[in-house]
Amino acid sequence: MRLTVLPVILFPLLACQPEAPADAAETDTRPPEATACKPDSYAAFLGRPGSEVSLPEGTLYRVIGPGDMITMDQRAERVNFETDAEGIVRRIRCG
Repeated sequence: MRLTVLPVILFPLLACQPEAPADAAETDTRPPEATACKPDSYAAFLGRPGSEVSLPEGTLYRVIGPGDMITMDQRAERVNFETDAEGIVRRIRCG
C-alpha cells in the first residue's frame, strides 16, 4: 500500500522542477560577425590605464584587475580588459 502512494506524492513535485535555461548561443539570432568582440581592434588600450577604457555606448565590456571577482558567463560580444597590479591594461580578450 505504501508503494502505491509514493508515486502519487512524487509526481507533482517532479512536475514543478524549473526548466533548464536555453544555451545563449542557441537563442542569439544575430550573425556571428555582430557578436564577436574583435579584441585586436582595441589594441590601442594596451599599456594604458584601465581607467581610460571608454567604448561607444552599447558596447559590452569590463575592466578586470588582479583578484577581481567576475561572473563566469561567456559572452562572445563582451570585451575584457585585464589590468595588472598598477591598473595598466595588459591583455584584451573576448568573453
